[in-house]
Amino acid sequence: MSRPCAGWFALLFLGTSALTSAQTARGAFESQPVGRITPTVAAAYIVRDQFNPRQNQVEVILSTAAVDVATAVTALAPHTMVINDAALKDSNYVLIWIGADGKVSMNATFSKTMTQFVDR
Repeated sequence: MSRPCAGWFALLFLGTSALTSAQTARGAFESQPVGRITPTVAAAYIVRDQFNPRQNQVEVILSTAAVDVATAVTALAPHTMVINDAALKDSNYVLIWIGADGKVSMNATFSKTMTQFVDR
């Protein structure tokens, strides 16, 4: 089965912690010819569902730089705070959204060109 992002993705979260602290991550997202994202940091927090704002989703960010999740979760729009975090300015990252119904979607962003791959 061919994926629209023409890449593969694997990940492993290690440990458990409070909502506002980052954990380690391991895995990769790869797309040719753009490149590879190999995250080392993971964080998860609650956001509004972008397609149904009356519902919430869990958003997971996988990156090579830790974002300020403690500040993001107190903001009106945690997703916007995270993707605009200065730590991600020159970092590639993967966002994963997990809905209450179990549906999962993702977005991989390559910062240099702002190339994005989306899988819904």
